Amino acid sequence: MIHWNYLLALEQDIIRVADYIELSEDNFNTYSVELLKLNLSIGSEIDVVLKLLCEAYSPQEKFSSIKDYKNCINDRMPDLIIESTSIPRYNLEFRPFNEIGIDTHDGYHSPSWWQDYNRIKHHRNSDYKKANLKNVLYSFSALLLANLYLVVKLNQLKNIKDLYKHVNGFPKLFDIGEKYKMSMLIW
Repeated sequence: MIHWNYLLALEQDIIRVADYIELSEDNFNTYSVELLKLNLSIGSEIDVVLKLLCEAYSPQEKFSSIKDYKNCINDRMPDLIIESTSIPRYNLEFRPFNEIGIDTHDGYHSPSWWQDYNRIKHHRNSDYKKANLKNVLYSFSALLLANLYLVVKLNQLKNIKDLYKHVNGFPKLFDIGEKYKMSMLIW
């Protein structure tokens, strides 16, 4: 599965960044060209994976924007809104889709990391500082969860732990939670 392999490659890039920038809330506002590249790569892949995910849930519908994805998530996979990932080594936890569930007078709210991705994509000169560590970590968490949901949906998995049979490798830095982990019995 190409999207899963790309996810793991992006995580390796984040691991390399961690050699230079401590993955800490104290450094969330740190920005750089390398973080810009990661923000743009991850944001682009999120767009691709969310579109595939929504089309898997509703093949008859067309999805072309974050607004379409938000509606699909809220209507067809609301559990995604409360899902989280973590980086135990640095004591960090992320709920990247949490903001999607917030209903405003204009409809559902876009996550701040998505808004910032679009700002650095379209207004890089004025919004370069938004290409920061926080947005990389939150958007990668969103990509990880979207990929998990896509693998589960495309393979019609009844038991989420069967995920291991359908992907080649798992994240090394990010933790996906106990419900996705295969239980290992030691004899």
